[in-house]
Amino acid sequence: MAIRASTRIDSDEEIPAAKDRPLVPPGTRAKACWGPFCRRQLRPLSEFHLQKGGKSAGRPRTYCKECDSFKARKYRREWKLRNPGFYEEYYRERNIRNRKHQEWQHYGLVPYAKVGFAVEALCRLFGPTRAATRIGVRYGTLHKWRKNTFASIRKEHAARILRAFKEARDEANTDKT
Repeated sequence: MAIRASTRIDSDEEIPAAKDRPLVPPGTRAKACWGPFCRRQLRPLSEFHLQKGGKSAGRPRTYCKECDSFKARKYRREWKLRNPGFYEEYYRERNIRNRKHQEWQHYGLVPYAKVGFAVEALCRLFGPTRAATRIGVRYGTLHKWRKNTFASIRKEHAARILRAFKEARDEANTDKT
């Protein structure tokens, strides 16, 4: 069976020619790789990654390590072409949330005692679940704050707490008038 030097798939990128692999020594467990380099050639099981979860956990994957790496690189390249602004937006957001990012408006930590009164007031007014939603954190985070698990919290969260407290106080004041 003759294998062409290169074939085209969905994209404009060409798949490299199939590599001639050495024969698997007798007595070595092997499997056929269906990837772009091997094209159903037998490879030793040591050349395959293993499935990590699911009903096939512990079994070798369909492609050998080299073909799998090639397919992953190709997929990432195509993803970047389909979503050009995604990576820039993602990295910008990640760097903003990074505590070491010096230009972040709310950088550092604040003692929880400074904003604990606001958290307790919000929990009294709305209940812990709705208070967490108004602050923009998970219920579990709010619960840990109230149990004094943490001595300090992020300044971003402190700013959100005080903003939610002010909004709730303003709502209460407009209801009275």
